[in-house]
Amino acid sequence: MSTPCSEAVICRNSPANKGEQFAKCALCSLSPDNNGRQMLDYWKPVKGAPKRHPELERKRLLIKALAHMEDLRAKYNVDPKKKRVSKLAKQAEQRTESNIIKATKNSGRINKDGDHVAFNSITLDTKLQTTRTNPTINLTELEKVRQDSKRSGTIIGGLVIRNKHNVGCVVLSESDFAILMKRLNE
Repeated sequence: MSTPCSEAVICRNSPANKGEQFAKCALCSLSPDNNGRQMLDYWKPVKGAPKRHPELERKRLLIKALAHMEDLRAKYNVDPKKKRVSKLAKQAEQRTESNIIKATKNSGRINKDGDHVAFNSITLDTKLQTTRTNPTINLTELEKVRQDSKRSGTIIGGLVIRNKHNVGCVVLSESDFAILMKRLNE
């Protein structure tokens, strides 16, 4: 025989409702004798009683609070340098937009069409180089934005590279520059 929990009066599986012989308190995790053991609970309220056992409700709220605390811990443990670079990259794209360009819907990461479209014929992708005074050009990035421009239906693809002093430079391939000059002369 096991000691029934504090809610034994309103539990269908308690000795008060089922009798000593058929009571399930010895098998129930809510019994004080089984405290700390990994067992099932046999809490079954009688009609009209609260649906949840106070101890089960307390455990549920504790699990929810611990999950919330874990989410907050993850949120505040983000590397501040990474957060700063992400913020600066977003600002760099916004400056490029405000200076010369109309932004594409949902940016290039989703549609694979670059970050911006200028004059409905030039696809530009902004790259932020926060640690460099003299930015370097990655030709694979340039080729990637050229492919993005073909996918999106524009003629020219280029990079906008911003250095740590927020100076932006537009980089085009020689063939795209020739197309641009031809269009300007028309």
